[in-house]
Amino acid sequence: MLETLLSQKPETEELLSQFPCDIATLAAYGLDIPILARPNLSVRCAHAFLCALEGKALQDDWLGPDRPLYGLLHLGPPSNVILFNEALSPSLTNYVIAHEIGHFFADVLVVQHRWLGHALSQRVSPLAQEMGGRADL
Repeated sequence: MLETLLSQKPETEELLSQFPCDIATLAAYGLDIPILARPNLSVRCAHAFLCALEGKALQDDWLGPDRPLYGLLHLGPPSNVILFNEALSPSLTNYVIAHEIGHFFADVLVVQHRWLGHALSQRVSPLAQEMGGRADL
């Protein structure tokens, strides 16, 4: 995956050599998940944003108390998206985005892999081979 990422844009090698890395920019090259900054991100703010994105009327009667959020991963219609609070420092922003990407890989891809069944789990992916891992997570 790293080789694919590096082959997409010549400047990605420069991005990887910087510390701290700009996680949002790196993720934009390798994942098909938009990463968006939102002012004053909260449960209600995220809900309103996603309702507007879907073109649905805002219905917040099911929401519990509002609370601030550092970030969140939304999967499903109309789009997969990572939202983060734009007031965060760059280092905290990187951490939050990396955390949400971790949810995508751990919570979504691993579960999806298990759902596909034992027959497909016998195939070792190229990434798992590179990492010396097993396909049957």
